[in-house]
Amino acid sequence: MTTVRYLYVLFLAIWLGSMVFFSFVLAPTAFALLPSRDLAGSLVNLSLAKLHNLSYLIALLLMACGAWASKDQSNPIRHFIATNVIVIVMLLVTIGSAQIVSKRIADVRMLLGPIDTVAVTHPLRLEFNRLHEFSVWLMSSTMLLSGAQLFVVLRTLR
Repeated sequence: MTTVRYLYVLFLAIWLGSMVFFSFVLAPTAFALLPSRDLAGSLVNLSLAKLHNLSYLIALLLMACGAWASKDQSNPIRHFIATNVIVIVMLLVTIGSAQIVSKRIADVRMLLGPIDTVAVTHPLRLEFNRLHEFSVWLMSSTMLLSGAQLFVVLRTLR
C-alpha cells in the first residue's frame, strides 16, 4: 500500500471515529453529567461546530489524496470522481448540517431560552426536536457513508 493510500485510510478512519466518539461518547456524557440540559447543549453545540470544521479539513485532505492517486490513471478525472463521490456527498451533507440545520437550531435555542423551562408541546420546542432529529439523521448518514467508503477502500487494497 502506498503512502497516499495509508493517508487516505487514516483520514477516513479519523473522520468516522470522530463522529462515532461525538455521537456515542461526548453527547450522551454531556447530558448525563452536566447540571442542566442548556449547559450540556452548549457543550455539544460547540463540539459539533469543531467536528464540522475537522470534517471540512479531512474532506479536503481525502480529495487531495484522491487527486494524487488519480494522476497516474488513464482517465484521471473519472478515477478522481469514482474514488471521491462518497467523500463529496459526505462533505455536502456536513456543510448542510453546519450551515443550515445547526444555524437554525441555534436560532430556535435563542428564542426558547433555557430548554428545561419550555413545555414539550411548545411549537418552538417541537421545531427544535424536529431539527435535532434531522441533525442526528444527517450525521448518521455521514457515518454510514464513511463506513461504506472505508470498506470499499480497504477491500480494494487486498
